[in-house]
This record gives sequence, C-alpha cells and structure tokens, in this order.
Amino acid sequence: MTLPWIDAFWKNSDIEMVADTNWPWKRVHFSPKNALRIDADVCGGMLCKAPEGEGAAPAGATLVPKGWDHEHCRFCWEKIGIGGAAHGFTDDGGTWLCENCYRSLAPTRADKDVD
Repeated sequence: MTLPWIDAFWKNSDIEMVADTNWPWKRVHFSPKNALRIDADVCGGMLCKAPEGEGAAPAGATLVPKGWDHEHCRFCWEKIGIGGAAHGFTDDGGTWLCENCYRSLAPTRADKDVD
C-alpha cells in the first residue's frame, strides 16, 4: 500500500486506523457534554477536559454543564460540534474524523457508511 500523504505528524495508530477497513467508525451527531474547568497557573488561562465518570468535580475544578461543546478532526483539525460540522465519525477510542477526511482516508467504507 502506498500512502503519499503521510508525514511526520502521523502516528503508527493513525496509519492503522485508516488502513483497517474494519475499523469501528460510527457517524454521529455531536452533542455537548459536561466539562471540567481547571484554572491554570499559566498566563492566567484555564484548562477544560471531559470528566472521567459521574459525580462531583474534583478539588480545584468546576463542572461546566455542556461545556465540552466541540471536538476536532484528527487530521485536518476541522471543528465538529458548536461552531462547526454537526456530524462527524468517531471510533471506540474517541478519535474524531470530519466527513471530508473520512471520505478521503477511508474510501472503501465511505460509500456504505454515509447517507
């Protein structure tokens, strides 16, 4: 297999996910989820991350209802969610692809998976 578009940005797992025609991609509508806001001591910024499991926010963090409002495509960084595409493709590990990258990088699946 020849993959001329691969550069140093790609990890071995990226190559595996686009080369494997049985990779478990699912087309989904992005829905905002709760986020944890953690005030960072770097340039007065903050860090947001998805909470792990259910329950209250850990010490030093604030739960922001529906604060996780978008994801980015693994390859082109297109926004999926609020302010971007409404749908994308995700796998069991939480990797996201936009519809264009999915069609370009997974052509053997694109015809049967996209309406």
